[in-house]
Amino acid sequence: MSRSTGFSVGAFCFLIVLLLACSFDSAQAVIYVDADATGANDGTSWTDAFTDLQNALSIATAGDTVWVAGGTYKPTSGTNRTANFKLNTGVALFGGFAGVETSLSERYMAAHPTVLSGEIGAFTVDDNSFHVVRSDGSDSTAVLDGFIITRGNASGSAPDDRGGGMILVGASPTVRNVSLRNNSATRGGGMSVSGGRSRMFNIAFLGNYANYGGGLYTYDGGKETITNATFAGDSVQTQGAAIYNIGSFPEIINTIVWANTGITQVINLSGAATFRYSDIEGSGGSIEWKPGFGIDGGHNIDVDPLFISVVNRDAHLGLGSPAIDAGDANAPNIPPTDLDGIPRIIGAGIDLGAYEFNDPTHIRGLEVPRTPRVTSVYPNPFNPTVTVSFELDRRRDVRIAVYDVGGRLVRTLLRESGRDPGPHRVLWDATDDAGRRMASGVYFIEVQSNGWRDSRKVILIK
Repeated sequence: MSRSTGFSVGAFCFLIVLLLACSFDSAQAVIYVDADATGANDGTSWTDAFTDLQNALSIATAGDTVWVAGGTYKPTSGTNRTANFKLNTGVALFGGFAGVETSLSERYMAAHPTVLSGEIGAFTVDDNSFHVVRSDGSDSTAVLDGFIITRGNASGSAPDDRGGGMILVGASPTVRNVSLRNNSATRGGGMSVSGGRSRMFNIAFLGNYANYGGGLYTYDGGKETITNATFAGDSVQTQGAAIYNIGSFPEIINTIVWANTGITQVINLSGAATFRYSDIEGSGGSIEWKPGFGIDGGHNIDVDPLFISVVNRDAHLGLGSPAIDAGDANAPNIPPTDLDGIPRIIGAGIDLGAYEFNDPTHIRGLEVPRTPRVTSVYPNPFNPTVTVSFELDRRRDVRIAVYDVGGRLVRTLLRESGRDPGPHRVLWDATDDAGRRMASGVYFIEVQSNGWRDSRKVILIK
């Protein structure tokens, strides 16, 4: 009897341990999403990834991580404008994957844009999703990282009149490496935030439109922290071309607010935004700060940041930009990379805005070169990415390609007509044109431009 009881207790204990282990594993699952996957469509691997992001979100629970391969994903295949992607406490969403990675560090966001689009129904803005992304009451463990959010149109009645790209209602998610582009709303074309303590890093508001707050609309006592953001090319019908704040207290650090169209870049009606180490058009900078912009936290400037091209939604910094090295490198929780995925601090300090100026020579503010040249291929050897930096002396056509040691074309990294003079960069994530990971070995990266060419050897190690 005692032997039987002992066995039963032992078996019971083993069963409990097994159940706990299984529960622990399931609570920390990676769920895969790839619009081009052709497998079992169950989210268990890249091969068997869900093709619809909503399917992954429907099964994700606290502790789960969702990896999303490059492609375009819509909240619904139908015409329901209230459909959106929801951020929930404990669930982290990461985009920017090729669909072969085994670790988060291998993803290359710039090469594999992962787009969340509100373009449902007919190809007109009138029937688009009210909000592409939404979160209600989530905490900081709700994560959105590595996405482009576009074509939301909050044109309904409240609350569907605000936050075309993203709406946060009493929520405090962590938002990193996100570009909000070409969204629209009555209030907050790019994003609307009410209450909460959300934290945002490497955020670009580009080309959004609203009646109030072309890029961002904050209200109802929120206290957001926004670090290394860029507001450029947003527009507004009434006030707050970039930011409209009513009754909230956002803290904005290492940020650029420039070239947004409408009456005043920033407006505060009760509450106040605090800016520090930022470049805000029309603010007067810390020397001649205008109170209508909020509270001067120090080290602010009011100087043209020299974007590459606001018209083309390219808010990278150009040569000689005053935003280079002008940020606070000690700001809390700064990610190690910028919105493109390159190292966040290059040179003497951190740059303002969502994009770090990539100058591996560490000689900043150079004149346009007299001849085209490759300035750096770094790091080399590399794993998982290598950056090719080059300079053009004038507007030129450019083609950059990768070849193996047998001279076979592996990947075309860039093919562009009429690229502007100055410094440029292209990243290779060691995949071929089909998205397959390449084997360790020697490769050659060739840069061609109107009869000029340069080839550099790189070594991929794993």
